[in-house]
Amino acid sequence: MATTTDISTVSSLQNHAERIASPETNQQHLATKADLANLQATLTWRMIIAVSIATAILGLLIRTP
Repeated sequence: MATTTDISTVSSLQNHAERIASPETNQQHLATKADLANLQATLTWRMIIAVSIATAILGLLIRTP
C-alpha cells in the first residue's frame, strides 16, 4: 500500500531537521557562561560600591548636629 506525502509536510520536516542540525547558529545571541560570570562579578562590585557610598552618606547625616 503506497502512501502519498504532501509537499508542505516534506518541506516542514526539512526545516525541522535543519534547525536541529545546527543549534549553534540559532543560539548565537544567547549569553555564555563566561558572559554570565563576568556580569556577576561586575554587578557584585557595583553593589559593594553603592552600599559603601550609601553607608558613608548616612554616617555623615547622622553625625551632623
